[in-house]
Amino acid sequence: MLEGRCERDLIVIAFPDRMAARAWYGSVAYQALLPLRRRNAQGDVFLINEVEEGHCAPDILRAGQGAPAQE
Repeated sequence: MLEGRCERDLIVIAFPDRMAARAWYGSVAYQALLPLRRRNAQGDVFLINEVEEGHCAPDILRAGQGAPAQE
């Protein structure tokens, strides 16, 4: 961890798109497991918009998109 605070476990699950993520969350299979998860784990569930295949933040900075101001 380089910045901020993450005092608990972090679980990341990748989906092809937001619709697939919502379909998984609303699925009969996950909804059947949800009470078990809620009884045994606390945490936030959120969606992050996709990034392009091969995304690399340093490449964006080198290209000058969102690069920090030079002094």
